[in-house]
Amino acid sequence: MFQTNRKYDRMAVRLSALIARLMAGESLVLSSLTKEFNVSERTLQRDFRERLVYLGVEGQRGVYRLPLNTLNAYRDKDILTFVKQTGMTRLFPGLDSRLLNLLLSERKQAPCIIWHHAHRTSAEHSDNFYQLIYAISSYQQVIVLTDNHRFNPLYPYQFIYREGLWYLVAEYNKQVQVLLLDDIHQVQNLTMTFIPRDDISQLSRQNSFIAALPHFQVINQLIKPLTPIKEEI
Repeated sequence: MFQTNRKYDRMAVRLSALIARLMAGESLVLSSLTKEFNVSERTLQRDFRERLVYLGVEGQRGVYRLPLNTLNAYRDKDILTFVKQTGMTRLFPGLDSRLLNLLLSERKQAPCIIWHHAHRTSAEHSDNFYQLIYAISSYQQVIVLTDNHRFNPLYPYQFIYREGLWYLVAEYNKQVQVLLLDDIHQVQNLTMTFIPRDDISQLSRQNSFIAALPHFQVINQLIKPLTPIKEEI
């Protein structure tokens, strides 16, 4: 049973890598892949012809790639999804595939420029950022360490970017909690999941709440004496 699980784990990792590289527009050479993944050419051919058949991979003389029209279709869909999920659709009136193609056209001077404040968050927080995004996506509880507190467990809801800083909107001890990404030193993902509360999810989309994010800690300190919380152990 254990060996079977390891076999499927290796296959999953291999297929994920192949998909990512095909989506990136790479041409994959069969002979090189056999050495990289330590599998036979027959196994890789089965990957492309059966397991990844839905992608429409083209293979010729041991080289596999995605057709250009397929790449463009996936690219447009992924970009539009990204823009929608990050709330940037309101920046581009009537954003669709036609406008997207114009915006992405290669020319010396871009048709649009979005100016914003310099991002002050350094790359040292990238691992914590990824782990929290993963936890948000999978409704996973986490333990978060800052200079002054250990949040255990914390329910992460959403990241909000405002004026060069990332704010984490979360639930802790049944109350809304806002943490600055720069203040988070360590993140530990737990196996337990949580059910997001509708009121907190809706709150994080309100303009007035987003505008108050830089002042949340001060407001929270002011109201704490009025509403004492018994911390869970």
